[in-house]
Amino acid sequence: MKVVIKAVLLGLLVMAVTTVPWSVLAYGNLRLSAGIPWSIPLTALYLTVILAYLNGSGPPASTKAFRHESMRIRWLTGVEWRWSLIAGGLSVLALWLTYAALGIFSQPVPLSREAATAPMWVLIAALIMSAAVTAIAEESGFRAYMQVPIEARFGAAVAVGVSTIMFVLVHINHGLAPLLRNGPYYAAAGCVYGVLAYQTRSILPSLVLHFAGDIVTFAIRLSLVRISLPQTGSLVIPVAAAATGVAGVVALVRLRCIARRQRPNGITKATAG
Repeated sequence: MKVVIKAVLLGLLVMAVTTVPWSVLAYGNLRLSAGIPWSIPLTALYLTVILAYLNGSGPPASTKAFRHESMRIRWLTGVEWRWSLIAGGLSVLALWLTYAALGIFSQPVPLSREAATAPMWVLIAALIMSAAVTAIAEESGFRAYMQVPIEARFGAAVAVGVSTIMFVLVHINHGLAPLLRNGPYYAAAGCVYGVLAYQTRSILPSLVLHFAGDIVTFAIRLSLVRISLPQTGSLVIPVAAAATGVAGVVALVRLRCIARRQRPNGITKATAG
């Protein structure tokens, strides 16, 4: 239990250290000069530094190996990239389509007075940075620093379960009602990202998918993108959700087979896919 508690606290700390600076800088930017996005390059520089540190760079030397192993940033082979993105992408798309079929979709939120006066290009740049910060923070915190030590002690099922539960609970900052409404989506997405990280031994596939998904989600919430859905009662979306979900499961099974062919040192025995 101590391993789990320590991993959870460490993962939450990593997430906070990664996200809080952007929140502070973005707020100050909006209040002082909404038309000049000076917080974006500063945050990009900070992310570069913090990612390097979390991956093992910098002092102290005694924690370098631990940080590198916990971050598990491993570049994938071509076949691993292909099947991890196909499997994860189809699975997440199936979740989106399921929520659309149920009539539960991301609702637009009004812009603050300061943000409403900012040029469109500034809003888009801020949206991209917000998606990057969120994806990096949550994948580093949940699927890396939190999940890795629990995997080593209790196995993948427990590790993915714990990281997913915490991934769901951390969204309480959106409010209780949105959490209850979107909780099943967060849980399913958390499982997909956790399984991808475990199977590939890298957070890179889930990081890419998380980043792309957040860009679309944030764009919808800010009304920068509008999606027209078929009328209620149409079978188009439910059928598409089911077909996409089945394809996603098949792709995940294929990815698992590829992962089983890995040597302990991470070099593939076969790269044909």
